[in-house]
Amino acid sequence: MSDFIAVRTHAPGDSEEDLAVPADIAGAMISWTLNSDGVLYDDLSVELAEADFDEHFIPEETSSSAALLNMLNRMFKNANTLVRSVRNPKGVEGKVQATYAVVPKESEDDEDRVVFRESFKVSSVLVLRGEPGSTYIEPELLFAPSVTQAERDRMTDEYPTYLLTLFSLEQSQWLTRLAKNTLKGIVMEGGSGHYFIEPAMVPTWRKLTKTLAKVGIFLHEIPAMKSQQAVEAVLSSLRAMLNKNLEDLEADLKAYAEKRNDPNARKVQRRVLEERQNRMNKDLNLIERYEQLFSVRLEDMRANLEKVQMGYAELATINAAES
Repeated sequence: MSDFIAVRTHAPGDSEEDLAVPADIAGAMISWTLNSDGVLYDDLSVELAEADFDEHFIPEETSSSAALLNMLNRMFKNANTLVRSVRNPKGVEGKVQATYAVVPKESEDDEDRVVFRESFKVSSVLVLRGEPGSTYIEPELLFAPSVTQAERDRMTDEYPTYLLTLFSLEQSQWLTRLAKNTLKGIVMEGGSGHYFIEPAMVPTWRKLTKTLAKVGIFLHEIPAMKSQQAVEAVLSSLRAMLNKNLEDLEADLKAYAEKRNDPNARKVQRRVLEERQNRMNKDLNLIERYEQLFSVRLEDMRANLEKVQMGYAELATINAAES
């Protein structure tokens, strides 16, 4: 944080004066405070649409399994009760998405160790409903026999609300996607949940700040003046982020190469290779953006990325020849 120099700005808003960015700004360090009580998906989507944000800013709806976990955690989890993921049941109607067990602390054993014993299990299931020609998928709950009727009624009543609500994890995942992908942000080293965005993205962040405050999500910004220390800190974080991406890509590439020598292994699918290529193209675009922003050449990053790109290109050529 000491590498960034705070400059005075106007309160976030929609006017040109509010959104204006000084010419000598390097960008901004951003972070957020989530709404721990949850945000209704419809409320959030409406606010974003009314502020003229396009589909890239709209979050994904809460999945049926995430809704179940959120509900169980809020209803049952405490210092004496755990909620654990367990194996899905078999032979049931529909497609089971996830199963969780509520596990309360029951007693202590002979060696004075805490013992947790499973109380009951609940599954999230997607079931096909409707008539032929007019079918739809409906999320439902599947209860183990040990669940009491009172607990079944309570969960059945409240589950629909959890399906419509984004709690802290879903909000964090959405904002992280926005920061990294839509706003082309860089994960800053040494600070969980802190990103650096370039000057061109700051007005969008300020507009988003005003919009999300209406639903109890608060965005934060520390503008940064161009200085040698600030530039070095950003480039160091960019290098660390890209190196992590490359490590993941290289590990995948090694695994794919090993699969080719296994006659029983499935062939690497074309869409998988295309997805990896898209990831590398995004990394290259990020390098080019920050080269232009800071008037530097990041030859080491380019060289490392090109090496991995060549490996995937070779794999794609081999795959095509074997098809």
